[in-house]
Amino acid sequence: GFLLLFIIARNTYAQFQGEEKLKEIRKHRINTHLGNMSGAYIATVTAFLVVNVDFIQPGWLVWLFPSVIGVPFIFYQIRKRTVAVKAP
Repeated sequence: GFLLLFIIARNTYAQFQGEEKLKEIRKHRINTHLGNMSGAYIATVTAFLVVNVDFIQPGWLVWLFPSVIGVPFIFYQIRKRTVAVKAP
């Protein structure tokens, strides 16, 4: 209930600020969602690997591997989406 109320309030405030502000919020909402969901996936894969993979030494490599692969992917996808949105 609170989340829905927050979204309605934010969109109402943006409408008072003008249509451009509303478009700006909507544009960044998708990028934020993409980053959050990908970050959660990286965290899940990291947890799975830390618990189940014991043959890679030193152990800190298991902690870094998903981030090294995932973070550039997140940057690439957000960059690709931002460039696609700006193009007419």
